[in-house]
Amino acid sequence: MTDLLARATRADIRLDPFPHLIVRDALPPEVFEPLRAGRPRFADIGWSGEPPSGQRMPYSAYQFQTQDRFHPLWRELTARMSSSDVLSRVVDLFGDHMPVHAPEVWGWVDRNPSPKVGLLSRDGFESVDVLTDARLEITTPVKGAPKSHRRAHLDTANRLFTGLFYLRDADDPLPGGDLGLYRWRAAPRETGRFEIGEDEVELAAVVPYAANTLVLFPNSRHALHGVIPRGPGPFERAYLFFTAEIASDLW
Repeated sequence: MTDLLARATRADIRLDPFPHLIVRDALPPEVFEPLRAGRPRFADIGWSGEPPSGQRMPYSAYQFQTQDRFHPLWRELTARMSSSDVLSRVVDLFGDHMPVHAPEVWGWVDRNPSPKVGLLSRDGFESVDVLTDARLEITTPVKGAPKSHRRAHLDTANRLFTGLFYLRDADDPLPGGDLGLYRWRAAPRETGRFEIGEDEVELAAVVPYAANTLVLFPNSRHALHGVIPRGPGPFERAYLFFTAEIASDLW
């Protein structure tokens, strides 16, 4: 019921500016609506008092699996999307494109056809080859000047793929906060920076922050993405982030 990849197909993959997949209405409404209604709020997982503007707070799959404070669909969703077969399904979806567009990830997968998979925060690389996570990430309301919690960047080089599943509140009408996909203006350099300068990249596509939308892509030094700034308003923004990481950097 909570398999975000159930409706994903190779036909959903777009190549510009790098291979990525978008699935709208990834979950049936009868699953998505109680999941959204029952999601933790920042006050549930953050701290008491007034939070700062645009503060991001994660809540990991391990935390969901070891506590029962929230709707049971959250335990089911995070368990499903951090399970050992998610990596193989990502490879199956993107396998035609990874040798060219994500060669480092493809090379690692080719050298490790049957990796041992564990859960981030519970297991360690001394006993497994891959650590997965499926964590809820909440960003607090923006106050004052428009803000992005992270503009154009590359994910850490030990990450094999990135999945984002949007949980926009039903009554949130505010613009901004969408996902920008970028391309380098010149050859990639200093890829480990938290953010890449706007003069080094150009915006190629925008994926709206729309409820029940899945975005998925293999990691590479060309998979530039970031959150477009949003203005002030009373609404939290939330998404599920799921991924798989290895012990060493790929580049």
